[in-house]
Amino acid sequence: MARVWSCGFELRSPAEWDGTGGSPTISTDLARSGEASLRCSPTADVAYIQHQVAASDTSPWYVRAYLLVSTLPSVDVDVIQVVDQANAVTAGIRLTTAGTLQLLDGETQEGSDSSALTVGAWHRVELEVRSLGNGSSARLDGVEFATDGVISLGENSTSFRFGAITPCTVDLYLDDIAVNDDSGSDQTSWPGEGRIVHLRPDAAGDAHQWHNAINGTYHFGSEDSWQVVDDVPPDDIQTYAYWNATGQRHDEHAVDYDSAILSTDTITLIQVGARIGAHSFEGTRDLALRLKSPAGAVTVGTTVQARLDGWVTHDDSFPSVYSLTSYTSPDTAVAWTPTDLQSIQIGYGTVTEEALTRRVSAVWALVEYQAGTEAPPPAPNAEAIGVQGGLANLPALIAEASFTSAAQDPLALHLDDPDRGILGQNTLAGETAFSDVSQWVRSANTNRGADRVSSPIVTYDAGTASLVLDNRDRRFDPTHLAGPYVVGGRSQVTPMREMRLRARWGSTSNMVVNPSFEGASTDGWTSNNETSLAASTDVVPKFGTYALAITRTGSNAFEAHNCATQYPDGFEGGQVGDGDTVTISAYVYIPGETYDQVSDIAIVGGSGDLSGNAIDSTFVGKPSQADAWERVSLTGAINDGRVLYDAQVSIWTDGTIPAGTIVAYVDAVQCVAGSIPEDFKPNEKVYDLARGFADQWDVAWSDPNESTASVQFSDAFKVFGNRQLAEATSPVGGSEDSGARIVRILDAIEWPDGDRDIATGDTTLQETSFGSDALSLLRSVAETEIGELYVNAAGKVVFRNRGALYTETRSVHPKAIFGDRDPELRYREVIISSDDATLANEVRITREGGAEQVATDTESQSAYLTRTYSTSGLLVEDDTTAGHYAEFVLYQSSEPELRFEQLAIDPLRDPGRLMPLALGLEIGDRIRIRRRPPGGGSLIERDVFVRGVQHEIVPGSWRTVFSLQSATKGAFLVLDDPILGVLDENALGY
Repeated sequence: MARVWSCGFELRSPAEWDGTGGSPTISTDLARSGEASLRCSPTADVAYIQHQVAASDTSPWYVRAYLLVSTLPSVDVDVIQVVDQANAVTAGIRLTTAGTLQLLDGETQEGSDSSALTVGAWHRVELEVRSLGNGSSARLDGVEFATDGVISLGENSTSFRFGAITPCTVDLYLDDIAVNDDSGSDQTSWPGEGRIVHLRPDAAGDAHQWHNAINGTYHFGSEDSWQVVDDVPPDDIQTYAYWNATGQRHDEHAVDYDSAILSTDTITLIQVGARIGAHSFEGTRDLALRLKSPAGAVTVGTTVQARLDGWVTHDDSFPSVYSLTSYTSPDTAVAWTPTDLQSIQIGYGTVTEEALTRRVSAVWALVEYQAGTEAPPPAPNAEAIGVQGGLANLPALIAEASFTSAAQDPLALHLDDPDRGILGQNTLAGETAFSDVSQWVRSANTNRGADRVSSPIVTYDAGTASLVLDNRDRRFDPTHLAGPYVVGGRSQVTPMREMRLRARWGSTSNMVVNPSFEGASTDGWTSNNETSLAASTDVVPKFGTYALAITRTGSNAFEAHNCATQYPDGFEGGQVGDGDTVTISAYVYIPGETYDQVSDIAIVGGSGDLSGNAIDSTFVGKPSQADAWERVSLTGAINDGRVLYDAQVSIWTDGTIPAGTIVAYVDAVQCVAGSIPEDFKPNEKVYDLARGFADQWDVAWSDPNESTASVQFSDAFKVFGNRQLAEATSPVGGSEDSGARIVRILDAIEWPDGDRDIATGDTTLQETSFGSDALSLLRSVAETEIGELYVNAAGKVVFRNRGALYTETRSVHPKAIFGDRDPELRYREVIISSDDATLANEVRITREGGAEQVATDTESQSAYLTRTYSTSGLLVEDDTTAGHYAEFVLYQSSEPELRFEQLAIDPLRDPGRLMPLALGLEIGDRIRIRRRPPGGGSLIERDVFVRGVQHEIVPGSWRTVFSLQSATKGAFLVLDDPILGVLDENALGY
């Protein structure tokens, strides 16, 4: 669980804790963070809160509270107590009349007093409590001031008290309380610094399926349901959302953003909480809370029970704690960012389908963050990469290293570390904690996959990457023990540190969420009843891989319009309104077949209100020629009283275009506040470039004031090659498919499930006894399958079965068409080969324990002499399969061919089209290349598979090189496919 309970008193209600002693109050005059704190100001009395955090003792507990003393106590007073199930005090912290703190074992002081607190200032007070007989310790502002070797009282510590717990006269405030245990992989020790705020619903989200109740009046399926669950404090029975029918339904709401959270702050966690109730005499009362990321990934909390005919916070059973806690964004697998918070949604939903009434009167996102500091700007002679270098179209690099810190899990595995690199004693960390080193990057290079395909069977090398870093302050010098990456007197700048390189590119201003239909998606787009929409590759798109095809479906013989509209489910509407200037633009392509029948193009900005548009429909003219992309746009002010909620592109015709005909294509739709941008850019996205483990760190000094550090890192294949698997006493895995064998090997070396993407194989294998290094075993399986085994840019081990090349869309249909004239995507260089590297007209295959199988092409041998390809030790189960293997390889390689071997692009030449491909094309993707020989001659056109990706990145320049394999004989018969389903034109696949 890790973070068990958090409280910043932002509900401003006793509903946030279990019990109260005396009369503590909520203060909105003096809060450390957020809007409220707890004030305890008794006169010869007590004033405190109590909350149970567990059903049984799961210590150790790590407790944090921020304490501000306005008036010192008249007598020593307990301000934190740990209470067992019998209400006996097991440990605590006392505030003395002198303003010092004391650690308590029961009510007995242990150790020394802390330094005196500053009256009127916030101080961080932390308490560690272990189980009976195992002691405790206390910290003030992060510094330990007392320890207790043995706790002598109480058992099963499950509750905590905060405030003026023993009678006295005092005035103090508490805020930003946190309770951790040591489970999980985040917040497993001292909470450390933290500020707590609540983000509340402030607009409709993507789902509004529940109903509303407002003072006894019921509203069904209202989009305004967020307005009944945003109250502070919760008003419970007066306004709430409810669901009282069968079926699983949920609401999602956008939240307000707390401006106190700065872009430089670090988000520790997000917890979703709610006030919940139920009304019925029978049935379950379960529901679950929801958190949606900016990219739409939904995290669902554990199931909780609503209170029957009443209201409860979090859960109707003890302990009442947050049921949904998230430390990292599912979009990026790293800590949430302040930018993420501006686009998250929170909500709730039913779990079972019973018709019992569940109610929610308030829902909120508790956010804990740490205040950051502005990063120091680079010195004048530093050369930074990315937007800092002055080119808006150059991606910003995100370089990170897993430099550990004292706050991280001390048992997390770090390979080759003498203390933390022992399998069986250290745990594989679920999420690596990275330190951002982006601002010090001078240059970067990556190389993944195969550099050159010189065999019918492709074997992928370990991916590598390198960074050159600014080291003028010696931060990356392993001998500099006063640097920022030193823990316990030991430098963290060492080999085998995990490294990650990513790139952020795109626009954050486009309100259109799905503007370029990538992934063949038309999500968020709808059409009128005369039109159908589909993502298409029939024409070369203006941007990326797909364009939107608008097809005429109606048959009316009068003037008709064919439109594509993005409504609020995909459009980030409501951002601009009354009087604001907005530009809606799109690229339109009209085929020659329909060009004369298209009369005009209109652009409309809808308001979501049938009584009028936000921007009136305006004809903007059709492209000046057929069969070419041309940009159309409309700039206008939002009409009085309106808010922009959708964008529409309408193709007007004379009504004579037959049904089933594609009228036009639309691509690169953009909606921005203000005037038209110079060119289209997609919505911002973070792309993985490389992930691996540091090989070495080299420090260079070129003069007294200049130093760089270079680090090269290699992907998981390096780890696998150094990991030996002992010979098994009994063979295992007979007749399992190749994918299952890959899984078996990865399991044997404890490679995390989340870092693999393994397909089911097409070949079954002999049993194995291991007895070799993991990489050799894995490669043997991939060779037997004739599959693909590589580590992708995110660090995941990928295994694709043989059939993926002719069944998966990314390998069947070209994702891009490169050429040397418009509208093709321009390349910088293409290397053409016609050598014999991949020629083999005699294939000799021997399986483990079997007879050699031979396949030959005598005609090829007569023409090109005999060239033999042989391999042995394959893991197929019988000689017949080995024979088919030989025939398959012979089919692929018996004839030499003119082939494209390598393609280099300069993505800054056409960033809107090339940059997403440079950053996003993956091993196994199919692309098409066209080359027109100088001096004339026939067009050379080939489909190829991407087999390797290299990036060369320096300030102001980005070059990407793809290693290629011919796909000429990668077209196998796929039934019902319009391209690959033609007999006599496509081979039967092995």
